[in-house]
Amino acid sequence: MVAELFGEQVRARADRGEVARLREAFPSGYLAVQFSADFGDDETLTRPAAQLDRACESTGLGVALFRAGAAPWHDELDALQRVAARMRSGTAKVFASLDLWEICALVAAARGYCGSSLHGRIVAMAFALPRVNLRHPSARARTGKQAAFASAWDLAQMPAVVDIDDAAAAIGQALAADPARLAPAQLAARFREEFAAMRDRLA
Repeated sequence: MVAELFGEQVRARADRGEVARLREAFPSGYLAVQFSADFGDDETLTRPAAQLDRACESTGLGVALFRAGAAPWHDELDALQRVAARMRSGTAKVFASLDLWEICALVAAARGYCGSSLHGRIVAMAFALPRVNLRHPSARARTGKQAAFASAWDLAQMPAVVDIDDAAAAIGQALAADPARLAPAQLAARFREEFAAMRDRLA
């Protein structure tokens, strides 16, 4: 429902400020990329940098590294800057804003989303974008909320949660999805129907 309720406000933010400058910097488009602070050790950061370089080379897209939030242990600006420094020059830019609407606009204006945040996936899904979630190396044996959400709501051919070293391939798979199937209209309609039924039972 994000696009249906707030789409006009979000899209207006994409035409000015930091989001507009990113769009100018990457005229062929960009991937919105985010990951939480637990990815921040040097060994781990080298791996997404390499995967994102591969994705940029194969797609011609840039990378906009952003924070989905800045609460303790959520996302860290320093980690994004260190990933950008490990990537080929000119392929990545760090998006510094923590304004909610600017973050949503950054995702909505992207060609796809890749990150550890469930909310990043939800916003990407609302705006009919390819999406894939990243799993921290220490979490391979766990099924987290990102995987549970994707299993319940997302398309079968859309990558759910992948290990860091599979990110480039998963991004390619997500971008190859049929754009006509990415539109969330059916999900929004299903939500309205089921929420109405729940409301009627509680009345």
